[in-house]
Amino acid sequence: MKDYYTIKEYAEIKGCTSQYIYRIAHTKLKPYVIEVEGKLCIKKEALEEISNQSTNKKTNQPTTVESGTDKASSFTYEEEIRRINKRNEEIIDELKGLCQTKGFSNGPEEEIIITSVFLYKFLNDKFMQNIKEFSEKVNLSVDEVLIENK
Repeated sequence: MKDYYTIKEYAEIKGCTSQYIYRIAHTKLKPYVIEVEGKLCIKKEALEEISNQSTNKKTNQPTTVESGTDKASSFTYEEEIRRINKRNEEIIDELKGLCQTKGFSNGPEEEIIITSVFLYKFLNDKFMQNIKEFSEKVNLSVDEVLIENK
């Protein structure tokens, strides 16, 4: 039985992209990185130790927000911020990987592409937030507002 994960296996377990694991392999995961048959792999102990380190760092209780009385839907601001930051890092890693495959890595084109995508994402999110607020004011669903304005 092997005592390591491939980069792909480790990424699937952690719920992130392989590009993100490659990026942190030389920093956060460096003590756990081994080479097997010419490929980078992560020791299984990294999964437990990295998880333990992150839970030991939590010293204060985060603020909890609950919607109504449904405790199953409660979340913390810190968890939501971490989730958003993680997703943004994954998007950047995926975009960098795409730029690299198309020959734009480490150049001004890469920065323009990533900045443009995030600007589009911001504007789209802002537009959808405005539509949601508008639909609440006029007592229509978001779908009804979007369909009626086509």
